[in-house]
Amino acid sequence: MTVRDILLAMYSWWPFILMVGGSILAMRVMRQRTPSGATMIDLYEQQIAETRRTNAGLERIAAALELGIGRTQPQVNRGVETA
Repeated sequence: MTVRDILLAMYSWWPFILMVGGSILAMRVMRQRTPSGATMIDLYEQQIAETRRTNAGLERIAAALELGIGRTQPQVNRGVETA
Protein backbone atom coordinates (compact mmCIF):
# COMPACT_ATOMS: atom_id res chain seq x y z
CA MET A 1 0.00 0.00 0.00
CA THR A 2 1.50 3.28 -1.07
CA VAL A 3 1.11 6.76 0.33
CA ARG A 4 -1.03 7.59 -2.68
CA ASP A 5 -3.50 4.81 -1.76
CA ILE A 6 -3.69 5.99 1.85
CA LEU A 7 -4.35 9.60 0.75
CA LEU A 8 -6.99 8.41 -1.70
CA ALA A 9 -8.74 6.41 1.05
CA MET A 10 -8.64 9.39 3.41
CA TYR A 11 -10.01 11.64 0.66
CA SER A 12 -12.88 9.29 -0.07
CA TRP A 13 -13.79 8.82 3.62
CA TRP A 14 -13.65 12.46 4.81
CA PRO A 15 -17.35 13.25 4.09
CA PHE A 16 -18.46 10.28 6.21
CA ILE A 17 -16.11 11.20 9.04
CA LEU A 18 -17.28 14.81 8.84
CA MET A 19 -20.95 13.76 9.08
CA VAL A 20 -20.33 11.45 12.05
CA GLY A 21 -18.27 14.10 13.85
CA GLY A 22 -20.86 16.78 13.12
CA SER A 23 -23.70 14.66 14.43
CA ILE A 24 -21.79 13.89 17.64
CA LEU A 25 -21.05 17.59 18.10
CA ALA A 26 -24.68 18.52 17.44
CA MET A 27 -25.92 15.97 20.00
CA ARG A 28 -23.60 17.37 22.65
CA VAL A 29 -24.52 20.99 21.94
CA MET A 30 -28.26 20.43 21.70
CA ARG A 31 -28.56 18.20 24.77
CA GLN A 32 -31.74 19.04 26.60
CA ARG A 33 -31.03 20.92 29.79
CA THR A 34 -33.28 22.57 32.30
CA PRO A 35 -32.78 26.13 33.57
CA SER A 36 -30.94 24.68 36.58
CA GLY A 37 -28.39 23.08 34.26
CA ALA A 38 -29.39 19.49 34.92
CA THR A 39 -30.01 17.19 32.00
CA MET A 40 -33.33 15.49 31.51
CA ILE A 41 -31.75 12.17 32.47
CA ASP A 42 -30.66 13.68 35.80
CA LEU A 43 -34.20 14.90 36.40
CA TYR A 44 -35.65 11.48 35.60
CA GLU A 45 -33.24 9.82 38.03
CA GLN A 46 -34.21 12.32 40.73
CA GLN A 47 -37.89 11.62 40.07
CA ILE A 48 -37.31 7.86 40.37
CA ALA A 49 -35.47 8.33 43.68
CA GLU A 50 -38.30 10.52 45.03
CA THR A 51 -40.91 7.99 43.93
CA ARG A 52 -39.02 5.20 45.72
CA ARG A 53 -38.87 7.29 48.93
CA THR A 54 -42.59 8.01 48.67
CA ASN A 55 -43.39 4.32 48.11
CA ALA A 56 -41.29 3.32 51.13
CA GLY A 57 -43.18 5.79 53.29
CA LEU A 58 -46.54 4.57 52.03
CA GLU A 59 -45.52 0.96 52.67
CA ARG A 60 -44.60 1.84 56.27
CA ILE A 61 -47.98 3.52 56.73
CA ALA A 62 -49.79 0.49 55.26
CA ALA A 63 -47.85 -1.90 57.51
CA ALA A 64 -48.67 0.22 60.56
CA LEU A 65 -52.36 0.22 59.66
CA GLU A 66 -52.34 -3.55 59.18
CA LEU A 67 -50.81 -4.03 62.63
CA GLY A 68 -53.41 -1.74 64.16
CA ILE A 69 -50.97 0.88 65.35
CA GLY A 70 -52.73 4.15 65.78
CA ARG A 71 -56.19 2.73 66.15
CA THR A 72 -58.12 4.17 69.00
CA GLN A 73 -60.36 1.95 71.05
CA PRO A 74 -63.78 3.45 71.59
CA GLN A 75 -64.37 4.49 75.17
CA VAL A 76 -67.46 2.76 76.49
CA ASN A 77 -68.95 3.79 79.84
CA ARG A 78 -69.88 0.44 81.34
CA GLY A 79 -72.34 0.70 84.12
CA VAL A 80 -71.49 4.29 84.91
CA GLU A 81 -74.56 6.43 85.22
CA THR A 82 -74.58 10.13 85.71
CA ALA A 83 -77.04 11.67 88.08
